[in-house]
Amino acid sequence: MNRLILQAQERSIAEGRSYLIVWRNKQFLLRPEGFFKGESRQPVASLKWQKGDAFTLSFPAAIDEEPPSEWIYLALSKLRAVRMTYRGPKGAWKARYSSLTARPQLEYYAVR
Repeated sequence: MNRLILQAQERSIAEGRSYLIVWRNKQFLLRPEGFFKGESRQPVASLKWQKGDAFTLSFPAAIDEEPPSEWIYLALSKLRAVRMTYRGPKGAWKARYSSLTARPQLEYYAVR
């Protein structure tokens, strides 16, 4: 997951536009927030969930009660702050991702 976030950060800074990490059909997709004329609508990267994986996402500063399952990395080199939880066959963890650094701060981590 951290690699996908790093790709969003790198692309956003290099291209000067915002990127989204989108939750869809048991996978994460990385794509631009908007597309240029003639640009492919396909994601630039994806990460499929393994069998038994469960992720939850919450936005501590969200205005909407149930915001869409999209996490934006802004062209201004800022990520929307998020708390992500994972539970699965490999264990469980909960992390807070900083809006400034896009780096996780683990709140807990347990291996099975």
